[in-house]
Amino acid sequence: MMSYIALLADFVGNKVSIDQFECEFLLQFKSETRVLPATVFDLLNQIFYAVDAYCPDPKLRNTDDLSETELRAICSSLLTQLKQVELV
Repeated sequence: MMSYIALLADFVGNKVSIDQFECEFLLQFKSETRVLPATVFDLLNQIFYAVDAYCPDPKLRNTDDLSETELRAICSSLLTQLKQVELV
């Protein structure tokens, strides 16, 4: 299992597809057993909600949904923040 930082970096850097990122992140986050620091959990939870808001079809997307570009931008910002709190 990849670290969250590695997974996010690969997604933001276009090394993994959005489908692969979504599947891996959700699997990892939902099965997390470690007690994470509150700051880290909050950042990961923000990613969880962003992934949940992602809608690949522009015809089905409403104002609360995110495009792939928007999701990548959010993940990029949150990746920077995760690196600052030094999540392993």
